[in-house]
Amino acid sequence: MVEKDQDLTKYVGERIRKYRLRRKLSQRDMGKLLGIPYQRYQKYEVGEIRLPAEMLLKIGQVLDVSLDTLMYDENFPDEAIKYVRKVRKLRERQFNAAKLIHMIIFFGTMCRLNKTKLNKLLFYADFLHYKEHGKPISNVPYVKLPHGPAPESYNAILGILEGTGHIEITEVVLNKGKGVIEEQITAVRPFDQKLFDEKELEILRKVALHLGGKTGAELSELAHNEPFWEEHGLGKPIDYELAKKLKVEL
Repeated sequence: MVEKDQDLTKYVGERIRKYRLRRKLSQRDMGKLLGIPYQRYQKYEVGEIRLPAEMLLKIGQVLDVSLDTLMYDENFPDEAIKYVRKVRKLRERQFNAAKLIHMIIFFGTMCRLNKTKLNKLLFYADFLHYKEHGKPISNVPYVKLPHGPAPESYNAILGILEGTGHIEITEVVLNKGKGVIEEQITAVRPFDQKLFDEKELEILRKVALHLGGKTGAELSELAHNEPFWEEHGLGKPIDYELAKKLKVEL
């Protein structure tokens, strides 16, 4: 059993190395994007330590590659089957990373964005879809922050997308005298509408049309006026069931 585990660990490391090199990322880049010391990432890649299922999911998101593509080839070892099943079960409980990525790309293509504005557009797209159709688009968890709702760990998500060339984040001086700087987000890769069904696309278009012209401050005020807003403490998750109480209608 020990030998089989070692074979699997080495196999997984070789696969992620292959796709890391295709993305022209260094091991230091991977450590930074994953939020871990690059020395630990090195150990994953050379097969010195076994890669946790949760970390494999993150690596797939960073490398923009599906689990099947990342793991399967003609030399796929039998022992890897149980490991892949474990990762798939974990993935089923998580948000749809591909949809979230392309929601960000969609709004980055359709609207002038900063982080505050993007977070609110994502929130309203997911929650309005839940209100109308009983499920969110991305299923990403949202939390209450001072400027309104935002996807959990949104800074890490945006950092990964910038590092993998999905978006660009640039600093723009709005008021040089007062030192006001805004981080603007622009889509780099094209939007893949095949990931979404017609109901999801309709919500995305409506949110962009009716809310995309507002500023981040205006959208924050809109979110703060939602009836459930005062019920939540800072940093607390916002249950999707509360979408039924949304005031905003498109």
